[in-house]
Amino acid sequence: MAELLKDSNWQVRRKAVKKLKDHDSLDQVVKNDENEKVRQAAVKKLKKEETLAWVCKNDKCPALRELALKKLDPAKWQDLFADIAENDEDDEMRIPAIKRLDEKKWRELLAKIAGDSNNGVFARYQAIAKLQDKELLTGIVRNDKDENIRRAAEKSLKKASGLIIHRLSPF
Repeated sequence: MAELLKDSNWQVRRKAVKKLKDHDSLDQVVKNDENEKVRQAAVKKLKKEETLAWVCKNDKCPALRELALKKLDPAKWQDLFADIAENDEDDEMRIPAIKRLDEKKWRELLAKIAGDSNNGVFARYQAIAKLQDKELLTGIVRNDKDENIRRAAEKSLKKASGLIIHRLSPF
């Protein structure tokens, strides 16, 4: 099997990865193979969350980074999600990280992302969708310069208000 993982043909390597059961070898493939399809096959099989976290931060392929992020246990990796949500250069990676943030724990970060016009519009939308703080959402509705962002905040505000009303309703 080790020889197949070193084969010059990526399709041979990918087939070998699909049959691989050794997690240390999977780690090595994920970190070192130059072909993203081979790395993708390894990420799909990988269960070691430390390596998945490494992929989230270091792989050059956005699709693989997102695949690895979605496999991580949200309860254990909130700090990583927050770091990616706040600092990643790729907005397409920030969005799934924002989705996985705990709103109560990361309310300030979500508000910062939502309110900063330097952030990508889709990252801002996702942060607004996560927010349930009526005061923060009201501030965005009243003050943001982007009409679409104000509408998104208004929609989230209505949703947050509905959740509160629903919880208090005896019916």
